[in-house]
Amino acid sequence: MWFSQAQFSCDNEENYQYLVLAGNGLAGRVPAELAMLTHLEVIRLSENINLYGTIPSQLGDLSQLSALDLSGSPLLSGTIPSTLGNLHASLRIMNLRETPFFTKLLPTELGRLTRLTQLLLDTHINKGRGLTTRTGTLPTELGRLTSLQSFTISGDEVFGTLPPQLAELTFLQWLHIVDTQITGSIPQEYGYMPRLTILGLSHNQLAYTLPSTLGLLRDTLTTLEVNDNRLTGSIPIQYSNLTLAKVMSFQKNLLSGSVPLNLCYLRLANVMDVLRVDCLETRSLYYSDSYVECDCDCECF
Repeated sequence: MWFSQAQFSCDNEENYQYLVLAGNGLAGRVPAELAMLTHLEVIRLSENINLYGTIPSQLGDLSQLSALDLSGSPLLSGTIPSTLGNLHASLRIMNLRETPFFTKLLPTELGRLTRLTQLLLDTHINKGRGLTTRTGTLPTELGRLTSLQSFTISGDEVFGTLPPQLAELTFLQWLHIVDTQITGSIPQEYGYMPRLTILGLSHNQLAYTLPSTLGLLRDTLTTLEVNDNRLTGSIPIQYSNLTLAKVMSFQKNLLSGSVPLNLCYLRLANVMDVLRVDCLETRSLYYSDSYVECDCDCECF
């Protein structure tokens, strides 16, 4: 049953537009009957830790829905309904952070959500609880979310490779894919994303060399974190062009060579706040045969 201090906004007695029940101690299933409120624009049921069951597929009938927030609901399960792809004319925010879904990670139908600006799917909450975290690969259809500005996802059972099609998201500013089993290389295409500000690819199984094309993000990139992967080779000299970068993390990889001199200048001039690498003096703590020479104020791991 549901018990809460509910907040409603409506334009008359029948046409509810906002359903805000965040942190109200709700318990039970998300009712399919919400789809009867045909004028709903916002559903916010976040931080209700006793909600369980699945997301009703009927929510895909809410043709005016612009925001769906079920974050912080660790007992929800099942799949993300493919019917949510029907909301292509309205949905702008989908927040499922700290909410586990499995069996099928992202239905390809979500590629129809061309007005979506935020897709937030990261979670680590179920480790040790016997519940299943996200399972599946990242569909290439994500490249059709042409309005997307923020995309974040994590989960031990997210696998496959990074889709090069994400580079087609010309409005994307925040790309955060961490703590997954994703393998392969970082696509060269990611260096051609005109608004990318934060690129977080830490704690995955990425390999091969760092793409030099990321150095083309000199007008936008402020954070580059690729630590804790299996990356090889050296730090490309083109990264010295990233003069807006405040944080760069390369530690816990198989990198070698030295930090490019101009990159060191950015750190010494306090333009960059954090520069992390595997230094010679600490190499035995991770990979004994791989280290990066650093002649400036690097944080060594």
